[in-house]
Amino acid sequence: MAGARWVQQELLDPDQDLQIRVYAVWMPMLVTDQWGRWGARSLSDARVEHSWDGERLVGRFFAGQVQGDSSSALWDAFLLYSPEAQWDTILDTPLAWGAPIVDMRDELAASAERIRHGEASGRP
Repeated sequence: MAGARWVQQELLDPDQDLQIRVYAVWMPMLVTDQWGRWGARSLSDARVEHSWDGERLVGRFFAGQVQGDSSSALWDAFLLYSPEAQWDTILDTPLAWGAPIVDMRDELAASAERIRHGEASGRP
């Protein structure tokens, strides 16, 4: 939840004009993680779309994409894609990713800033 609050307070709240789309995928990784108790309140911005992944399918998919191992789920993580990224049949490589979010917040903020100033592209 700390990572979600940080994204809301430090990236989304200060820049209402930032053209960004956040997909928050919540999944049961801890005993206390349940549908209805997840962090939609922590990420209340209209640019955020929330999903529940009760079977951790999305988490395992992205673990395979960025870590090369889909046997466990990637969670408490961010994946930042360029505005030009296309997901037709194969996902573009993320510009940056990291976990846990709180420990990687400087990388996330710096990468978001590069996108904001047009210095990053998802295409070679």
